[in-house]
Amino acid sequence: MNLEQFSWIGGGIGAVTGIIALIVSVHFTRRATKAAEDAAESARMTAEVEADRRHGELTPQVTVAAAAVGHGSDRVSLTLGLSGPSGLQHLDEVLVRIRSDQPQRHLAGDPSEEELRSVVWAPYRLVPGVDGADSEGRSVHLSALRCGDRRTLVMEPSVPAGWINSAEWAARYDETPIRLEIECVRSGSGSWHLLQEVPQPQAAFDCHVTPKSHGTFVLTWTNGGDAPAKDMTFSQSNGGELMLEGTHQELVHPGESTPDAWIPRTGNYPEWIELAWTDTRGAKCSTRFRLPA
Repeated sequence: MNLEQFSWIGGGIGAVTGIIALIVSVHFTRRATKAAEDAAESARMTAEVEADRRHGELTPQVTVAAAAVGHGSDRVSLTLGLSGPSGLQHLDEVLVRIRSDQPQRHLAGDPSEEELRSVVWAPYRLVPGVDGADSEGRSVHLSALRCGDRRTLVMEPSVPAGWINSAEWAARYDETPIRLEIECVRSGSGSWHLLQEVPQPQAAFDCHVTPKSHGTFVLTWTNGGDAPAKDMTFSQSNGGELMLEGTHQELVHPGESTPDAWIPRTGNYPEWIELAWTDTRGAKCSTRFRLPA
């Protein structure tokens, strides 16, 4: 083998070695790049998990309470407060919306979608134009709310849909809670969407029985609820007329009592006495008390 052949073989070996070195270099470069990308993705995911965890920890603790205004008014005061958490000292914005349970349109003769959307399908709405509420009473935008602050909004019974009479509308929502969507925003921390429900203020009567002579009972109903009752009537199982003692009041407010009902033990002794009333939204309510045997 001459020198030229050795040179040719050596050059070939060098070329192969260079190619192998290049392949190895590319392989390790790709591995390094993939490792860097994986590390970056892992860091991003860790940061997202931490951000989500922190966002969850800062979920606003919003309290909601409803109370009847009273004094013959059908309005309700809705009080919102921010009570925590400790890491959330304030909110920059709070948007309160009435959750509407709009029915679906099924038949050709049903109200149109536009007609359905025009109704606030809820027991109460915000009083339009009061405390910044919109013209339909659906929502209100509140400015900064600090931890420990309280804001009071005014609500009124919702307006019945044009094709539903007032009595049916009142009965439709007689036990439906006030449902709210609350959007909370704090700069740098994002936003939170909360769903809240609060019971309607309602009258609730407790019956107190006082035994008298000759087996007679005196029944007194006291309003232990958080709303007044009106248009109270009494009835009994035997259809007889009740003997009432006391001043009849048009409204019985929380803590107040109805006139006493005297129930003599006679041959036509009733099994139960019923108290019926109308709530502030116009819904009919009643409670029965079964008399001692």
